[in-house]
Amino acid sequence: MTQKRLDLNFDGMPTTTVLQARLQLAQPTRRPKMLRREIETPWGHGIVLGKYGQAHVDLLESIFKHAEKYRKTDDGAIELIVDPRKVRMTAGGNKQISGEQMEVLKLEIMQVVIDLKGNGIHEPIAGHIIDQIRTSAIKAKSRPGAIHGDDRFMWYVRLGPAYVRFLEDDLHLHYDPAPIAALTTGIAQAVARHVATHKTQPTGGWTVDGLIKAVGGEGDTSTEMRNRRRDLQKDAEGLKTLGLSIENGRIKRENG
Repeated sequence: MTQKRLDLNFDGMPTTTVLQARLQLAQPTRRPKMLRREIETPWGHGIVLGKYGQAHVDLLESIFKHAEKYRKTDDGAIELIVDPRKVRMTAGGNKQISGEQMEVLKLEIMQVVIDLKGNGIHEPIAGHIIDQIRTSAIKAKSRPGAIHGDDRFMWYVRLGPAYVRFLEDDLHLHYDPAPIAALTTGIAQAVARHVATHKTQPTGGWTVDGLIKAVGGEGDTSTEMRNRRRDLQKDAEGLKTLGLSIENGRIKRENG
């Protein structure tokens, strides 16, 4: 198969895109369940099949953040070359996650199937987010002080063609995913990612309950909503590092 350099009209790979958070692709938890989820939001609708939560988004955003080379194939996929050590550190919130946890996340994210129609997306897309993650034949550059640096190889990551069409049509975001990955609760991560998709905030900020509902975290009972409010409060200090404050039932972005 012939291959060519990626030509996507943006400066490097984005960390993520706007509609991924707004369409609730990931469950707002660090302990997702294997589900078939039907999603309906003001920004579009679709179906997500698989076990896909905030820790999986940590991994995906870290892969995008640390993509050192990328190219588009004739079948519409994107192939990335990524340093796995950098991915492990960023996905762990600047604390390296275990190799075992990384393997679990890799397998689960490759099993996820999405069928989406988002506002501004030219056509419905259906397929895998990631088709393949494997050790590449490219050796990582030795870093000063790195342990066994000469024996470390890069990752080869292949993004599914349908997901690539989604990337091409959607608005792109560039940020360091580590501070969000460092949050301890999935609901706080989902809320932070949703807020990051908005350039401006409502007068007085967003209501806590409104954001919980926007990320699909309200559940079916009032008890579940109370639990999500409590989880957000647990991450109040972590949210402050992202410029977000919780006060009087609202979340405000300090820089407006």
